[in-house]
Amino acid sequence: TLNGNCITDSKSGLTWQAATANQAYSFSLSKTDAVDSSTHCQDGVCEVFAYIEQVNAQELCNKDKWRLPSLDELEALLEKIRVRADDPSSVYDNTLFSFKKGIYLTGSLYQYDENNKIWVIDFNDAERHVTDKSLLYNVILVHD
Repeated sequence: TLNGNCITDSKSGLTWQAATANQAYSFSLSKTDAVDSSTHCQDGVCEVFAYIEQVNAQELCNKDKWRLPSLDELEALLEKIRVRADDPSSVYDNTLFSFKKGIYLTGSLYQYDENNKIWVIDFNDAERHVTDKSLLYNVILVHD
């Protein structure tokens, strides 16, 4: 169900941002990095948790507990929006969502290296990958 800038999945009860963030984000910048306090960015790299705080402060769709989706939640969403479920490279139905192709960040840490690695989903090939937290990724937020 589309409600302004949000879409609610009646089966899961989750509410999703209808549009992805305007830029890519890093899961973490080091605490010692000189991050600009007004933008939460350093040399063009922006920290995802600052973005989440901003969305929560704005109360997108009257909700203030937005978060990164888990690996399972984002995979389930990907399956729902793929035009042809049997073809991982098929295009996505963007009638409700405005997704960019690319790699999307999840909130699921990689259990064997939680300090440095995180699960992501590549919307180009519908595959899950473990990768470095400090790289840049696309972001879509979810609310319970």
